[in-house]
Amino acid sequence: MRDHAAPMDDAYRIALTDWLACAVAGAGERAARAAAAIADGGLEGRVAALGTAGHVLDFDDTYPDGLAHLSAPVAPAALLVGAEVAASVGEVLDAYAEGFEAMGALSAANHPAIRERGWHPTAVCGGVGAAVAAGVLLGLDDERREAAVRLALLQASGL
Repeated sequence: MRDHAAPMDDAYRIALTDWLACAVAGAGERAARAAAAIADGGLEGRVAALGTAGHVLDFDDTYPDGLAHLSAPVAPAALLVGAEVAASVGEVLDAYAEGFEAMGALSAANHPAIRERGWHPTAVCGGVGAAVAAGVLLGLDDERREAAVRLALLQASGL
């Protein structure tokens, strides 16, 4: 867990800035436009559309220890859930950092076996990072945050 009193680490700032630039550049791509067109205005659709824009060009941050794009699922969840609950910028950044760390730990713990079995760590581990970030912003207690992570893992496995 991140120390909420500590300032945001430069690694998080760099990764988020990189992802934001990719999202701006990718917003006009066909896949991003298609995701936005079917988003229906709901929060989940908006998160998916923003995530698509940020990852479609595949230039977003790559975490070498887990070969995953940590910001692709975590940043859209943190930014849009944060906006939905009127969180402060600091709260959004803290939630992003917690989701980033959770996804990074999961992808690293499963590297390289996850790829050897045909899975893509961004897809499998991304829901966990997004769930952690959203759970922080929604003020979920530990039990509910753990349940959100378990549900994200069930979805990643296709159940």
